Amino acid sequence: MKGMLTVLARELTEWRLLFLVAFIAGLLPLAVPWLPSPGGLEPAEIRDGMALGLALVASAVLAVVLGSSVLARDLSERRLGFYFVRPLSGAAIWAGKMLGATILAVGSGVLVLLPTWLTGGSFAPAANSGVSAAANNLAAALQLVVGVLLLLVTAHAVSVMVRSRSPWLVLDLVALAVVAAVLWSCRRLLRSETAYGAAEMMQMAFAGAALVAAAAAGLVQVVRGRTDLRRGHRLLSLVLWSSLGAAALGGAAYTRWVLGATPQDLVNFREVVPAPSGSWIAIGGQTARRFGYEPAFLLDLASGRFVKIHGDLEAFRLRNPVFSQDGSRAVWLTWAAGEGYVLSALDLRRPEAVPVRTSVSYQERPRTFAVSPDGSRVAALWRDRVTVDDLRMGRMLVSQALPDDLEYDDRLRFVSPGHLWIFRSAETKEPGGPPVWRLTALDLEIATRRITPRSTIETTGRNWGFKLSPDGAHALLYRYPDRELRLADLRTGSTRTLAASGALPYELTFLSDGRLTVAELDKQRIVLRLLSPEGAHQLEVSLPGSRLLVGGQPSPNLLAVATSKAGSFKELAAWTSWLIDLRTAKVRKIDQGLLPMTLGPREPGSLPSRMFYRSRGDLLLFDPSTGKLRTILPGAGRSSDGPDPRFPPFVQITDE
Repeated sequence: MKGMLTVLARELTEWRLLFLVAFIAGLLPLAVPWLPSPGGLEPAEIRDGMALGLALVASAVLAVVLGSSVLARDLSERRLGFYFVRPLSGAAIWAGKMLGATILAVGSGVLVLLPTWLTGGSFAPAANSGVSAAANNLAAALQLVVGVLLLLVTAHAVSVMVRSRSPWLVLDLVALAVVAAVLWSCRRLLRSETAYGAAEMMQMAFAGAALVAAAAAGLVQVVRGRTDLRRGHRLLSLVLWSSLGAAALGGAAYTRWVLGATPQDLVNFREVVPAPSGSWIAIGGQTARRFGYEPAFLLDLASGRFVKIHGDLEAFRLRNPVFSQDGSRAVWLTWAAGEGYVLSALDLRRPEAVPVRTSVSYQERPRTFAVSPDGSRVAALWRDRVTVDDLRMGRMLVSQALPDDLEYDDRLRFVSPGHLWIFRSAETKEPGGPPVWRLTALDLEIATRRITPRSTIETTGRNWGFKLSPDGAHALLYRYPDRELRLADLRTGSTRTLAASGALPYELTFLSDGRLTVAELDKQRIVLRLLSPEGAHQLEVSLPGSRLLVGGQPSPNLLAVATSKAGSFKELAAWTSWLIDLRTAKVRKIDQGLLPMTLGPREPGSLPSRMFYRSRGDLLLFDPSTGKLRTILPGAGRSSDGPDPRFPPFVQITDE
């Protein structure tokens, strides 16, 4: 320790004028009030920013200059022997010089800030939520010191390599290229799958490993190489690149582990998209210990087979992936640099099938897209046109202009491989007249590329929305906050007002056979009415609570729902699941802390229609014949407090 302090004192004495220069440089920002000021900025803000910028530049430049000179220059000029002929160890020499360089670099930055701070300047970083100002300041100071140390040891290593003029420099460059290539590949792979948090953690971990490796290499070079520059270079390179190589391999293993996530690694389910028929679902969510990585999978509930896919499950109402009506094919969009959005597909009926990139691509993301019932064609809707591509032949069949611009909730639906129905809504207002909301149903005949109007529904007022029946023949028209509800026949263009029983309708759902449910709140009870496809009353049940979620049909005559009391709907454990017999109106409780997946109209009895979500995060499958639940994907064992059930991980499919 005494030897290190002796070397440290000599370094600080030799470079003491740097402190004076730094303090004088710190006086420059004080002249800002007398200089022309850019519009919109206060002189004090410009002064503080200028002082902080000068301090960071000063510390960085000094770290590079001192790191490349305090030891390497003495070695190349054969002056380091001055220290070794004295009772000083190599470790004391290295530590004293590196610590001195650190104090000079950091201290100079502090002295640049000192005059501005004394005149009232503020350099506190933006406060993070839930973190005190003192903690933010401490974190910023630690980042500065770590950055200075990394620059110091890196500059020292580079200076030794260059000054030695050894053939080992070629090996250094090769090793640098290999390590950089591995890290770049890992970062690219992580970011390509939107694992941004994992990529940042890998970068931070490698920066820490590089700091330790460069410091250890410099220490070994001084202790074992002593005054022999070339020998020291060899020792430095061996220690440095073996350590960095191991760190790069660790980064590659970490990348493989992150991207090797399976559905079993999901700790919550951000969204579940079921196939219209069959046992396949698309599922995505956050994974354990992977810093926010949220992969998406195609999962066969019957066999447990899964395939990881690239792409968000849902963004701005664009369902991704999309299943064919017969459940035989899944299609999804993947972003590819230079190609735009490329359609990928998977044949779900072949056990050995793997995802295939089709030849269909889009330069911009479509508003929505749909797949034909047999999975052979895909239609995409844009602001002013609709396109249809053949996935098997890889060519465009239709690119047809539409009569008006796209609204937010326009839809596409294949009724056969040769016919595509387009549903478009728009709100217009003539001068002096009331606003008019219009729903138009169009039929695109793909063979002739001709668009024919099927029907038009018009009604006055704003804030109208619609839900389509499974066959596209009817639409529920609703308006908030007026709670007005109408049933439209899209074949004839007629509408019928659905009268409520004195309560306010707030939950509307089509069943797979075209019947619909209307839930109404009556004090602290929920009245659920079942209507025929034409709107005729069929049955009515009463449930406790003030919140309702309608799930699937575990069997043709059973409907799964969940209720919760007011004020507790955000607590998943407060929800109770029920089974409603659609023939007798009998209600049977399934379990507390359980929610059915709100799948919309799906085939009764299908595996997706029997899916439930436990408050712990488990995904379960219900057997209506035995009344038992089986866990198909375990969650993270969280407490009952969870996300709002109105949003993911509870799927919110309407009629797409």
